[in-house]
Amino acid sequence: MRSGRTAYAVLPNGGSNQPCSETVELVSPGGNSCASWTLELARERSCDTLEVRLGLDGTILQRLPLELESDRSTGRTKSCTLRFWPAALH
Repeated sequence: MRSGRTAYAVLPNGGSNQPCSETVELVSPGGNSCASWTLELARERSCDTLEVRLGLDGTILQRLPLELESDRSTGRTKSCTLRFWPAALH
């Protein structure tokens, strides 16, 4: 984007049993789509995705779904992974 331009980020809210990817879309003030960025979590799989957040500096933050965090043999959560892209939309 050129300096002085304005765009809005449309962030996914997450959902149950959907493809394991989330898309961030950039929209102009007039409502036209400028670009989109798909954040792939797991290919050819469905999961319960969580909402994507945006930091004040343009950092995109995405938590991994519980299905990708748990140990299948015990059913216990291994960690709480937060993926981020610093100042991606700055």
